[in-house]
Amino acid sequence: MTWLAGLIGLPCVTSPLVFAFGHRQNALQRVQARDLALLMLVPIWLALFFVMRAFAASEVLEIEYGAISLRLDGIGLVIIVLAVLLTTLVTIFSREDLIGTVGEEKFYASLLLMLGTVIGLVCANDLFNMWVWFEGMAISSYLLVAYHRQREDALGASTKYFIQTVSGSILVLFGIALVLMHNGTLDLDEMTASASPLLIVAGALFVLGFGVKLALFPNYTWLPDSYCEAPTGVSALLSGVVTMTGLIAMMRALAIIIVTPAAWGGLLMALGMINIAAGTMLAFSQTKVKRILAYSSIGHIGYVVLAIGIGISAGSMMGLRSGMLHLFIHGLMKALAFLALGGLAYATGCRNGASADFTVEDLKGLAQRYPGVALSLAAACLSLVGVPPFGGFVSKFQILLAGVQQPSGWIVLLIVVAALFTVAALAYFLPIVNTLYDMQPGPSREALPNIPLSMRLPIFILAIALVVVGLWPGLLDSIIEPASAALLTLFG
Repeated sequence: MTWLAGLIGLPCVTSPLVFAFGHRQNALQRVQARDLALLMLVPIWLALFFVMRAFAASEVLEIEYGAISLRLDGIGLVIIVLAVLLTTLVTIFSREDLIGTVGEEKFYASLLLMLGTVIGLVCANDLFNMWVWFEGMAISSYLLVAYHRQREDALGASTKYFIQTVSGSILVLFGIALVLMHNGTLDLDEMTASASPLLIVAGALFVLGFGVKLALFPNYTWLPDSYCEAPTGVSALLSGVVTMTGLIAMMRALAIIIVTPAAWGGLLMALGMINIAAGTMLAFSQTKVKRILAYSSIGHIGYVVLAIGIGISAGSMMGLRSGMLHLFIHGLMKALAFLALGGLAYATGCRNGASADFTVEDLKGLAQRYPGVALSLAAACLSLVGVPPFGGFVSKFQILLAGVQQPSGWIVLLIVVAALFTVAALAYFLPIVNTLYDMQPGPSREALPNIPLSMRLPIFILAIALVVVGLWPGLLDSIIEPASAALLTLFG
């Protein structure tokens, strides 16, 4: 229990220390702040190791501090492992990406704070504390999105992100108030599902409010701008962790309301399909690579929601399992795509937020100069489409398999349509790959500088991980199986 408390508390406590070390004009102290942020991740990894050992023995860890109740189950563990892994890789990547920029200490402090609030949110066992952690995550992520505030587009993106996130938080707070009026408590363990009109309205507010962070249609408009204008590492974390944390919060909140799983599962499937369609179609017209990846995220959120909707509606363990598997693998492949793109943009001189303007045409011939990073970006794109032997193929195939195994004809129809949209994604990912390997005469690439090792290392780690989980997906069973079982228990 002490290790779980440390896992939550360490990032939050060390965040102001990192800021204090770097909040001076001395350049050496800013370097020390970057190093301190990485150093603080060592005890966090140690705490995660012991938490996973304890979890393997009991599958549920609980802590109570007065009125505060924390509970770690399989659902939370998936997010925590992904968050700690990606935060570490982003911290390493950002050392060179952001070196010399104004406010480095704020970046690393906000990064640790966001990690702590994500862990706290997925462990919260009552609605009010979940909302408090949700707000903390929103504030820290807002500071990161607004990092390149010297760019007018970045300020606009962060303002849109702030307004929509606050609007969603207010809707969630209203939903929590209705739950308290009905049940007299906000403790998730003390609640039972009910068909009360108050709770049905609360459920709608939860879908709308948490749906903003999850970027469910039509509340997705903040996402492309924020992903595009944020530093590359932040884009990777927003796509891989923060957005999906909104899904976990929504699932926990809906679990106290759902008494007819088929109806709510149907709603989730419908929302998932709308996201798949919207993300895919909107990506077609984009020329900036970051925006293509952003709209792709909207579609992949849809695949996760569709799979979980199938699982809830049909009581299908495979549906829930495939949804959690795709959530985890999506974090890996989208982080790889953003970091590989960021490395190439850095090498071509697109720095201090200029990577937001990096177009598909700017990738022309870069595979000749940077074969390893270009291959990693190509692997991420093909995995996002669902091409074997990468991890994206495994998770998408399991989602499709979970759907076609259902006796319902309309679920099978949805799965067929989702499969067609998967094929359609080739239309905007193949041009990226083709342009990378374009051997036609173009801008000279020979004089471009090397990509620093600290940027290449996280890229290659993610690329290898994506191939490994694609070939041996059973390696993830120790975290995916408890997560799907916890989801099945959560919804009865």
